[in-house]
Formats: sequence, structure tokens, C-alpha cells
Amino acid sequence: MRSSGAEAGLTLLEVVIAILLFALMCALLLSGQGQAAEAILKAETERDLAYLLPLRLHLVALQPGDYTDGEEGSFPAVGKSTRLLDEAQVFGDRYLDYRWRVEIVEAVGAGATSPVRVAGGEAIAPLFGEEAATTRRAREPTAADVTDVKPEDVDRIRFLRVTVYPPGYDEGADPDDPGVVKSRTAWTGVAIPADEEAPK
Repeated sequence: MRSSGAEAGLTLLEVVIAILLFALMCALLLSGQGQAAEAILKAETERDLAYLLPLRLHLVALQPGDYTDGEEGSFPAVGKSTRLLDEAQVFGDRYLDYRWRVEIVEAVGAGATSPVRVAGGEAIAPLFGEEAATTRRAREPTAADVTDVKPEDVDRIRFLRVTVYPPGYDEGADPDDPGVVKSRTAWTGVAIPADEEAPK
């Protein structure tokens, strides 16, 4: 009789261990599913950024007059690029949490190695020359260094830089954190027609 009680106790211990192992396996499985869902969301966000960035850059490059330096917006951009496409129809509500920012900088290419004023407009930094790098960083050349020129004497270039931010983007987030989706930036240069008036 005593041996049958010992067997029953051992069977009960085995059942408890089996239940604990089952619970542990369920916990591991659920945490793995959570990590998989997080990885899928990150991959979808990366894919969306890869789609949205070149599209916004091309829209800005095709219609730079519709955008101002430092302008920010969302997808779809209200009142933007309507001549090319209907953003509300293209983007719908899917990308509402994505943001974009445009930076526009004018520079002078061939024809100048120091800051110039085209047709009495604002001073524009040269793209090439000794002073080019420091002047572009300052964005405000000194009046003594500025030369007045005619539009046909220099090649003006408009640099367009577009940054797209993912939903919930945090500027202070650790960029080395593998779970953080970083913003994406692209730029292009567009020649400015000689007949286009210089900014005043």
C-alpha cells in the first residue's frame, strides 16, 4: 500500500513539472510572436520610408516654387503638387503619421568663386571656391565679399533636401538602438533658369 502512494506522489510531481514546462513554453512562444510582430512593423515602416522619400523629393524638384525652406508637412500634403497628382487619392489615410521636411538652399556654380548678388537679390554662396564651404555653412556672406552679377553671368543651382520621418519619430532616440526606425534624407540639385528672378 505504501508503494502505491509513493507512485501516486511521483505521478503528481510529474504532472506539476509537465504543467510548468508547458507554461514556460507558452511564455517563450508568446514573447517570440511579439518580437516577430515588432520586426514586421519595423520592416513595413522601412518600406514605407523607401517609397515616400523619393516620391516627395521628385514632387519638390518638379515644383520647387510650391515649397519654402524649412517647410514641414504630412502625407498627403494639403495644397501641394496638385498639378502632378492628387495626393489624397495616392496616399489616402495610410501615411498620415509620416512627416516630411524640405530644405531649400541656393548656390552659384560656374561663374563665381565668392558670394554674389544676382540682379540685386539676396547674396548667394558659391558652390565652388575657397570660401564656398564656410560661406554655405554660414548662409549669410558679409556685404564686403558680395559681388553684383547679371543672371546670365552665373549658373544658379537650387539644392533641395527632403527628410521623411517615421510615425512617432523621436529626435532624442539612440540612433544605435536596433529597434529605432531612423528618418531618411535625400537631396538633389536643380538648375535655376536665368530668367527666374533672384530672391529679394
